[in-house]
Amino acid sequence: MGAWGQAAFQNDLALDILEEISELDSAAKAEKIREVLTEGLESAPDNAPLAHEVIAAATLLAIVLPGGLALVIELPDADERLSASIDPDDQQYANDEWFPALLRSPGVDLIELALRSVNHVTAVDSDWRSVWGDRDRELALEEVGKVIAVLERAVR
Repeated sequence: MGAWGQAAFQNDLALDILEEISELDSAAKAEKIREVLTEGLESAPDNAPLAHEVIAAATLLAIVLPGGLALVIELPDADERLSASIDPDDQQYANDEWFPALLRSPGVDLIELALRSVNHVTAVDSDWRSVWGDRDRELALEEVGKVIAVLERAVR
């Protein structure tokens, strides 16, 4: 039985792409993330499996941006939720499955691509939305909304 949850890294497809990215050097990580995001942006709306990979790739970018830490760690302080990010050199989270896949400092072009791709694969007519029951869809959209908010703040 596979993993299946609403957050970015709570399903097998996302964990597979994390593992693949984790094994690459920094330049190859950026290229693989760009490849996944571009494929997502160019995909038909009926590709839910790719949507999970796109969301995971976009979340990897968002984690290192201001406010990104709150995507993977529960932070009670509202100011900290908006500003805290992860330093890829800080080994505090080294045992988390997403840590080895982090990209040190994503460029604005990659962040903008992530925004467009996530919005495309989670659009109202997307297959990704149809795989969820009503309550789970609300939770999944909430999780994706958090990622989008972090990415949007980074490009303002």
